Amino acid sequence: MNFLHRPILLGDGFESILTRMADVSFYAAARAATGVSSVQLAATSLEELVTELSRAYPKLAPILPGCSYLLDGVACKDLSTRFSTTAKIDVLPRFAGG
Repeated sequence: MNFLHRPILLGDGFESILTRMADVSFYAAARAATGVSSVQLAATSLEELVTELSRAYPKLAPILPGCSYLLDGVACKDLSTRFSTTAKIDVLPRFAGG
């Protein structure tokens, strides 16, 4: 299993936890806004994922509302959708062209 040591903010200080994280991949404008091709996040819903990504990557925040999301290869439009921490999420911004 792929576990990462991740600091989280609790109250006035940082605590450490051992957390399994979902794999998140970025494409096109989302990749350009983040400067990375993928990250791992401890999110369990698309809504939580969008919130965490917006916080971590402010340049990505305005792009996210227009993005499509693939959850383990299947298109998912409902932000309340929950997923396991072993999920693979693809963030696909709108593409130009025809």
